[in-house]
This record gives sequence, C-alpha cells and structure tokens, in this order.
Amino acid sequence: MKRRNAILGALVPIAIGGPLASANAQEKENEEQDSRKQLLLQRSAVLQERVELIQFQYDAGGVSLEKLIKAQNEYLLSQLDLRDTRAAKMELLLKRFRGLQQLEEIASKKHEAGVTSLDEVLYAKACRLEAQIALLDARNE
Repeated sequence: MKRRNAILGALVPIAIGGPLASANAQEKENEEQDSRKQLLLQRSAVLQERVELIQFQYDAGGVSLEKLIKAQNEYLLSQLDLRDTRAAKMELLLKRFRGLQQLEEIASKKHEAGVTSLDEVLYAKACRLEAQIALLDARNE
C-alpha cells in the first residue's frame, strides 16, 4: 500500500505538471515572438527614417545612388520580415522592383545630362535586375 501511494505520489505531479509546463512553455514562446516582432518593427522604423534622410541627401547631390539603393533595400528587407503572407511578400517585392526601375531611369537621364557616371547607371541596372529575379523566384515558389 505504501509503495502504491509512493508511485501515485510520484505520478500525480508529472500528470499535473505536464500540461502546466507545456502551457508555460507556450506562453514564454509567445512572449519571445511578440518581443521579436517589436524589435523588427523598431528596426524597420529606424531604417525608414534612414531612407528618408538619405533620399533627401541624394536629391541634394550629397550622396551616391548606391548608398540610396542600399538603404532602400535594407528597409524593404526589414519590411519583408514583417510580412506573414505570400501575397504581402509579393506585393513588397514588386514595390522594390518598381522603385529600382524608377531609380534606373533617373540615373540614365542624369547620365545623359552629364550629371552622373555610367557606373551609377550600371549599378542601378544591376540592382533592378536582382530585384526582378527575386520577384520571379518568389512567383515560382
């Protein structure tokens, strides 16, 4: 009888603690996911502010097109981390592609006017092609 009670006494905490431990683990995991999401949102906000600053500097002739494109890519990739659905990710990749198309056109016009180098035009084109490839790859997934 004592042995039976000892066995039952050992099993009861396991049986009771099992679901409780599982619920606590799930709660902790949810908190970590929420914390991660908040950090992603903060990072994205900082990168958006950086893009706005660099865009202003680019428009004033103070920074290169390459710096602007890199800043925009960092921001858009941070936004990609926040997208949950395939459709939302596709929309963002399309937005990136169209933005790089516009920058390529601007760089070409500036080059024709003698304001910028061929290097900037080629860099813009390479980035646009990279975005186009990423868009096609995402469509085929």
